[in-house]
Amino acid sequence: MLKVVMCLLILANLSSCSFTARNFNSPPESSALIEKAHLLEHIAVLASDEMQGRATGTQGALQSADYIHSALVAMEVAPLAQGQPYFQHFTYTISGAKKQGINVVAWIKGEGFKNTSEGMVSPTIVLSAHYDHIGSNSRGVFNGADDNASGVAALIEIARLFQHSKPFHNIVLLFTDGEEDNLQGAKAFIVDNPKIIANTVLNVNLDMIAGISSTRALRYLNHDLHHLLTPQNMTDFKALHTKSWVPVKKGFRNKRYGLHLTKRQWRLASDHGAFYKAGIPFLYFGVGTHNHYHQSSDTIENINNVFFWRATNSIYLHLRYLDQHIRSK
Repeated sequence: MLKVVMCLLILANLSSCSFTARNFNSPPESSALIEKAHLLEHIAVLASDEMQGRATGTQGALQSADYIHSALVAMEVAPLAQGQPYFQHFTYTISGAKKQGINVVAWIKGEGFKNTSEGMVSPTIVLSAHYDHIGSNSRGVFNGADDNASGVAALIEIARLFQHSKPFHNIVLLFTDGEEDNLQGAKAFIVDNPKIIANTVLNVNLDMIAGISSTRALRYLNHDLHHLLTPQNMTDFKALHTKSWVPVKKGFRNKRYGLHLTKRQWRLASDHGAFYKAGIPFLYFGVGTHNHYHQSSDTIENINNVFFWRATNSIYLHLRYLDQHIRSK
């Protein structure tokens, strides 16, 4: 854990740098709810060399799943079913090789609807973030700090706030494995949980939200969100983009750093794609690709940790609004 401690010291020094964006007035930092120290600790652990790049089926991935599980237990967030494990095991074959993945799944009971003794049948929002990455090779460890230790760290801390101040809807916390292998963990969750999926009104997916030094805006993509909000609520939701701790902008750039993604490809670019194919509305937050994407340089030293903290607060602000205002089934 010495390397993790050193990483935390680096992040603490970096946090003294201020995030600035032209023509943008964010709320005062004192109004932020996400605990910065906890957030940075999570990303430092998950993106450490000890996790070996978190490739599916490796010891590093198992350690990462255990870390997420321990964080949920410490916050007293419940598993999907009382007395059941937090882990969802699944297998898949890719490029002729059989792999075993592990999703970490929990839920927070909403206070706006009744849940039967048979389980969750009330309207549900699934919050997702993949914890797997691409592992290591002779060139070194691919730590995956932004991709996607950032989304996982954020989701853990968002869960802490929802656990403390209960949501209106049921909230499923889905930490997926196998995302880098064509969204295998999200697909397995959808297949294995038909009752939950039948009552899922929205998926909100977090993937790469920390950015790099030049990152200035949090971006999002949504599908069918307008079906869940009244016209006025949709207007109010968009108004939140300018009241957040970072600028929030719709859409991702199609061509950057050697990648060319159409709007449809962005719809399928992360775990929200599995929900999209299942006919479930989604909201996807990220910063898009950058020059550390899938490189060994995607380390905590290269993330924009002040932006990361502010972006996480901004996402939570949007989630609270949606939980309170979306029209459920």
